[in-house]
Amino acid sequence: MNEATTRGTGGRRRLVVLFALVAALALAVAACGGESDDGAQPTPAPAPAPGPAEPPAPGPAEPPAPAPGPAEPPAPAPGPAEPPAPAPGPAEPPAPAPGPAEPPAPAPGPAEPPAPAPAPAPGPAEPPPPSPDNPLAGKTELIHLDEEITPCLNTEGNCGVDDALLTLYGNIAEPLLWWPVLEERSGVLIPNYKASYEDFEPRLAESWEKDGTKWTFHLRRDVISCAGNEFTADDVIYTWERAKAAEGTLAIGMFLAVVGSVLTETGALLESEVRKIDDYTIEINQLNENGLFPAVLTVSTLRPLDSKEMLANATPDDPWSHVYADTQGLGSFGPYCITEWDKGNQMTLEANENYYYQPKQFKKVTIIKVPNIANRIASLQSGDADMITQLSPKDIGTLKDDPNVNLLFHFNTRYTNLMLNFNYAPWNLPVGKQIAEAIAYALPYEAIIRDDYNGIALFHEGFVVSASTGYKPTLAGRFTTDIERAKQILADAGFPNGEGLEQYAEGLQVFYIAERSDTLEPLMNRIRTSLAEAGIPVTLRPIPTVEYQSRHCNEKDLPIVLRDDEKAFVPDTVYASLLFYVSTENGALCNGGNWVNAEFDELYAQASVSSGEDRIALMDQMQEILALELPVLPIAEAPAAIAYRKGITGWRGGPDDGTNYADMRLE
Repeated sequence: MNEATTRGTGGRRRLVVLFALVAALALAVAACGGESDDGAQPTPAPAPAPGPAEPPAPGPAEPPAPAPGPAEPPAPAPGPAEPPAPAPGPAEPPAPAPGPAEPPAPAPGPAEPPAPAPAPAPGPAEPPPPSPDNPLAGKTELIHLDEEITPCLNTEGNCGVDDALLTLYGNIAEPLLWWPVLEERSGVLIPNYKASYEDFEPRLAESWEKDGTKWTFHLRRDVISCAGNEFTADDVIYTWERAKAAEGTLAIGMFLAVVGSVLTETGALLESEVRKIDDYTIEINQLNENGLFPAVLTVSTLRPLDSKEMLANATPDDPWSHVYADTQGLGSFGPYCITEWDKGNQMTLEANENYYYQPKQFKKVTIIKVPNIANRIASLQSGDADMITQLSPKDIGTLKDDPNVNLLFHFNTRYTNLMLNFNYAPWNLPVGKQIAEAIAYALPYEAIIRDDYNGIALFHEGFVVSASTGYKPTLAGRFTTDIERAKQILADAGFPNGEGLEQYAEGLQVFYIAERSDTLEPLMNRIRTSLAEAGIPVTLRPIPTVEYQSRHCNEKDLPIVLRDDEKAFVPDTVYASLLFYVSTENGALCNGGNWVNAEFDELYAQASVSSGEDRIALMDQMQEILALELPVLPIAEAPAAIAYRKGITGWRGGPDDGTNYADMRLE
């Protein structure tokens, strides 16, 4: 967010909007709430030319026959998995050239990066028929088992931004641009999160130029939605005006527009912020330069919508079609179309025959809800399913040695740490930082990574994930498990052997999500045992997801929080700081620890409107303050993981855990 433009009255107006976004952007699980239906009919985008649309997904039609029931799952394979090497990120991008830079020639579409070509690549050749030696040959339908099927399609509404919705958006909606691929490693297309703006991968925008704070995007032609509408500049205008209206339950689009220094307040239609030059050219004007703008264009809520389809489903009470998106469908421009939707149970996607770049292998994808992970694993192992998601470290241990499974990892924005709440003692005491440091020395890092994460996690040596732009390992080599040193620090703080800490029992409660107890309870018991050995008594408090979301980010009344599933959708130090570390007064979305540091806030405000070497230097200073003050105690970086049936590969990684089916293929 451009803090320099949000202070004062404008900042207070936007704070109301940002507050509604807390659970949505800071957490991977969805926030739920009522739909806002008020607001007058807006003036639509200037004379929408035939803009693409996606057909409304049919209402719950008769669902297809369910996939065969899974067999009884085999016993988990013992032993930790060999940790994959972290993605080698390139150096911090240099300051962008002051004049417009010609971007690379457009890649043909969301696929493993082929050589750039001006014309879309043709669809894949007819696959060979199956044979005893290759039973998957010729397979064009994918069966994906997930723990949930999204109940709606509106990221501005009741859906929030859960993983099921993010996977769906990644396949039915197309961004203007996307993260470029750094390399392919063991079947995973690893993104380059530290790329400069010139190097982003063209998607609906074929090319772009930057002139100071003015960006000009040249849109891809002949992109047709499932409804048969052509993609034009009017669809981009409509999407940004819908974001600025901020009339949904969650105003995520508006938040991203503010983060990108484009919009400052809600309510009015666009003026000079986003302008149509012609049917295939858009101009976007920033208030200030910052390093976040290209990245926010990748996030689902700012992916262009089919204005014709959306306006056709608007009503006087719902001028921006939130109800339609929540209940029926979403007009958009992706490689797949929704053909069946049995809400809460199953969804079928089929390749968009008019899409500018055809999926590599799978023309049809059936997503089936199977909440029980053991059943998902058994179906994959038996061959009844082709792909399963939402894997815990325990599940990874079960699958890692299975010769019939491809287990794929990607380090994106997942991490595990303890956030301390400075509204509670002992954290707000003069010796609070010493007690936090004692905990840091008492944490059993190696045992957690080896036993709780099956050896696939990495030590977390900073306050943002290592894939982030501007990441600095400020804790490298500082903390190792040293119980005696932890005891000495406590004694120096006036609590020998922990005596006296019992009076702060309220502030020594550790809260975590109850629904993730299979993963988190063993980890927390290991932590509690190690802290008790050092003389630090903590109490474990599992609570339901909905309560956790509300209390952690809204009420901010949890004394200690174990966080292991919160992700920043833009891997960037400034963006993560806005989510978790900037003071709430100055715009943080989920500073559940009520940590306030005026110097940090000022550095953030400068970094949010800086670029190049100046931005890097500011981010370095911000992370040094975090290392000194310890508002959170980093533990581990854990990878996102999915499992395919042997013979299938091609996972395009991303900041969230969504899965792009168009890149998947047979080996």
